Amino acid sequence: MDSTVQEKAVTYPTDGKLYERCRQHLVRLSGRYGLKLRQNYSRKAPYLLLMANRYHSAKQMKRKRVLLS
Repeated sequence: MDSTVQEKAVTYPTDGKLYERCRQHLVRLSGRYGLKLRQNYSRKAPYLLLMANRYHSAKQMKRKRVLLS
């Protein structure tokens, strides 16, 4: 068996993932420079990303749009 043609575990940068990474970087930078944030959505953002992905896979685009707005 030839093992050089194995599939790779590649994930693609979706909008939700990019938004989450931006949020994490901004929270980290604000802490580094001493800016006090009222909210940083550290608990809510991963949940919203999960729900948006579930709504998308279930073809519930209107519900997904309301969730992300």
